[in-house]
Amino acid sequence: MNRCWQEYIDNLESFTYHIIIPVSSDDFKQRILDFDYSFLSTGDKTGLFKYTNHKTLLTYIDSRKEVFFRANRQWIELLDLEQLQDTSIENLNLLVPNERGELEMLSYHRPFVNLGFLELNKGNIFHLSEMQDLPSWHENLSLSISSNSTIWWDEIEVTLGNDGYPIDLAQPVDNRFFSYRITPRFNSFLRDVILKAKELGGSVDLEGGNKRYVTSKGILLDRKIIYQEDIEEGRVKLPTS
Repeated sequence: MNRCWQEYIDNLESFTYHIIIPVSSDDFKQRILDFDYSFLSTGDKTGLFKYTNHKTLLTYIDSRKEVFFRANRQWIELLDLEQLQDTSIENLNLLVPNERGELEMLSYHRPFVNLGFLELNKGNIFHLSEMQDLPSWHENLSLSISSNSTIWWDEIEVTLGNDGYPIDLAQPVDNRFFSYRITPRFNSFLRDVILKAKELGGSVDLEGGNKRYVTSKGILLDRKIIYQEDIEEGRVKLPTS
């Protein structure tokens, strides 16, 4: 199957979801670790992204329990992947379908590529020095998940121009072979992240995206939210070439 989607198009926002998790001086370590474990393990379970070594997730949680702050890194934040060498984002891989429909692992830090399939951007973070002298505090930590790729869509109406900006296609191109192999994974991941955020008293809000496809609950395929479980349990068939 010939690829028609683009990995990244400047000035095109496929979607942005904003996660908010409330924390306080009494519970911020436990709540951050609870969210981080759920976020990373859900990505692994749904096959959206994985660490090269499947034990890395537990390494991350155990290490952060032991050393939550280091002298040169004292930020209170969600997903502090860079504090530990084993869990740095260069070891995290997205699973992307190739032309045969097989999932390939693509590193977040491939040389000379702006990996726009799925970007993780920090929002509200705080430094320990700002908080440690306060008798108590309550704050919201935040994180955004966004994409500038067209791989998620069942039909593609734009492509990448020579100047790197989006241009409209004369006719929509069928992208179901690829989108049905990745978008349900994202939808299952997003659903579970929303549930965890609500459990922690937080929220996940849709901040922007392609209104034809993107909803607060996930990305539409043929006007429906399809989850990876729908594929695996046979309720929805994968399109063939």
